[in-house]
Amino acid sequence: MFCTECGKKIDDDAAFCTYCGAPVTPLPEQPEDTSLNEESQASHEENDATNAPSLDESQQQATILPEQPEDASSFDSKESVHTGLPDSALLPQTPDPRIPLRDETVVMPPVQPAEQATVSAYAPPPTPSPASPSGKNPYKVIAIVAGVIAVVLIAVCGVLFGLNAGAFGGGDATEPASTEQPSSTASTSSSSSTTPASTVQEIAIPNVVGMSQSDALAALSQKGFATSGITEEHSVSTPEGFVISQTPSGGQMGDPNTVRVSLIVSSGPQETYTETEYTVISQAMTWRDANAYCANHGGTLACITSPTEYDKVLAAAEASGLHVLWLGGQRSGSSFSWVSGEPFSYSSWAPGEPNNDGGSENYLALYNVNGTWGWYDAPNDLSTTYPAHTMGFVMERQVERTR
Repeated sequence: MFCTECGKKIDDDAAFCTYCGAPVTPLPEQPEDTSLNEESQASHEENDATNAPSLDESQQQATILPEQPEDASSFDSKESVHTGLPDSALLPQTPDPRIPLRDETVVMPPVQPAEQATVSAYAPPPTPSPASPSGKNPYKVIAIVAGVIAVVLIAVCGVLFGLNAGAFGGGDATEPASTEQPSSTASTSSSSSTTPASTVQEIAIPNVVGMSQSDALAALSQKGFATSGITEEHSVSTPEGFVISQTPSGGQMGDPNTVRVSLIVSSGPQETYTETEYTVISQAMTWRDANAYCANHGGTLACITSPTEYDKVLAAAEASGLHVLWLGGQRSGSSFSWVSGEPFSYSSWAPGEPNNDGGSENYLALYNVNGTWGWYDAPNDLSTTYPAHTMGFVMERQVERTR
């Protein structure tokens, strides 16, 4: 059955309504009023849903709710709904002390599907979801508004980013805007790197070939050019002290601040002179064979006419490592002469020489005795007296040289 106060379905043997606490008076069975139209039934269900407490509130209620005075309008509406009920059934009644009170906190078992089919038109409908006064879901409206705002913000950010990138030459979109801005240092270095190229002034290098060395240096200095070096060379065609050539050549363009000119200056023609050359020949020969050998090679046996020449001969003898060397003197009567025809005005005889031992010592030899060099008269052939590896001769010849 249903409570006459709140319209909730309660147990058939209940004395009090477990939802509102009102005493329950059994209603006489009446046929179902089919005269209620759908509009009044919907109004009744809406009123019941508004006035009826939720299941959680009814479960948490620990005491019987006090009787509240009912509004006349609501009573009238109830009376209009419950047509045919006596007035005494609608008035508040005092609980019967003989009937024990039911625990209001008991949770009602859920209605089974079979019972749901018998629920009358007064059963409260499910609580509708909150809706806006206009009937629209407020959460859906908020989501739409938030989406529109997000789209607008993204569009504005895109426009600002595009303007930012365009202002700095359109760098890589993945890099921050700050990295796209060229620094003042980079622009300064870029401009400074191009400055020297714009200020370089190349001029023609003066042609100083044929000038004297002093005039050439003055001409180069007047145009701002310096020299990298001056080299002297012999020249028959260019007088001494004049420029033979230059590098870079005259007429080429160059920067005086960086280009250096090298000069080659003439030291005049080469000087040719004749010099006597003394050569030791390490071969064991007789004096006559050695003299013939020298004549065949454009020279003679060494003829010494001064201490200077003798020093040169001694130097060659010491370098040879030999001990017996033929020279170009031979006996002529009681004295010696040089085969070159020069006067025999200089000599360096060893003590007791020449002694013409055996009456056949007619030729001049240079001996090294105990580390001392001296002149000795000797026979034509010394092969029986000295080992061949210790013997040789000194050849003299005239050689032309330049300087």
